[in-house]
Amino acid sequence: MSTQESRDRFAKVWGYHITAMNPQRGQGADESKPLSVNPLETNVTWEWLIRIVNRCQRHHCSTAYCLQLTKKDAEQARKAGERGGQPASQPVEERFSPQLTCRFQCPWAEQAKARVIRKLGKKWWLFEAQRNDTYMNQYNPLISLCWLANTNCPPCTGVQAVVNYAAE
Repeated sequence: MSTQESRDRFAKVWGYHITAMNPQRGQGADESKPLSVNPLETNVTWEWLIRIVNRCQRHHCSTAYCLQLTKKDAEQARKAGERGGQPASQPVEERFSPQLTCRFQCPWAEQAKARVIRKLGKKWWLFEAQRNDTYMNQYNPLISLCWLANTNCPPCTGVQAVVNYAAE
């Protein structure tokens, strides 16, 4: 990952295997049960992949799973609580209103091609797949068809990236 050329080559190779493209963007999960099938008796089709991807690979933010206060917002909320809250006479736009954010930084930006980036303030490189759906997890189509469940298989870009992924 030491040169832009090596990062571009890495992204191109892994971009063939890992994607965040929704084959039918906007379809969403259907009401049928694409996972309740015998895979040995089911034909492998694009329609089946679309149903699996929209059922298993779409991220759904919730307070029980990923929505949390940032450290900055939590500290401001603690300080506001110590002061007894904020007076009602304070204008609404000036009152502190903590926002819950996804710990996975979802929704993710759409992008035309895969790339390797270093996020602001981070020491490791990160692979980002081509994406046309802001809530679609990165996935490998073959693994999704075989596993029939949510998978996340980002390629390793270095030791620090592996440690960070394991810590999530």
